[in-house]
Amino acid sequence: MKIYYSQTYGAGRGESRRLLETAIAVHTGDEKLAHDLVGAVGTTGEFGKPVIDGFEEFSVSHSGRTWAVLISEEVCGLDVQYRRGSRKRIAERFFDPADTEHIRQKEECSGTEAAEREFFRLWTRREALVKAVGGSAAASDVPSVKDRAVVFRDILWTVEDIEFPDYSADDGLHAAVCLAGQHEGIQHDIEFVELDRS
Repeated sequence: MKIYYSQTYGAGRGESRRLLETAIAVHTGDEKLAHDLVGAVGTTGEFGKPVIDGFEEFSVSHSGRTWAVLISEEVCGLDVQYRRGSRKRIAERFFDPADTEHIRQKEECSGTEAAEREFFRLWTRREALVKAVGGSAAASDVPSVKDRAVVFRDILWTVEDIEFPDYSADDGLHAAVCLAGQHEGIQHDIEFVELDRS
């Protein structure tokens, strides 16, 4: 399982496609194949989960200048998010009540900054799960993601916080991966490849 990433993302759909093509070219060692595969990106499921027939599972995410794609043989989801501003209302609207209460308790015990960090940690976990399933960010049936093991839509998922090389939650970048089934130590199973340096 590999995460290809860039810290110079300029935003926009065209830039994301270019980075995806670059990542697949590095992954497969074949630029023409990568071009053809990205040209064949389709969707599946109720909410249009991106897929490429004949290629591995993948999940794309971006925030600020960071763009990343997780490529795995297993069904997967990836989310990256920079911490910015208060998101308490979002938590109350979208989070499972157990997660909202967890953030409230964090604020009572450790203060507003700790609660904000916890919000973004849970948000990236929730988004990684939703991307793995192919659901909508506004889905109201997403269960609590506080724990690593989550049962969602009758499937057991492992949701884990990860850190990119040279970037962490201390830098404001939160990231999470979700894989179908039970897994231990996902962070250690990921090979990170920085596209800007390859």
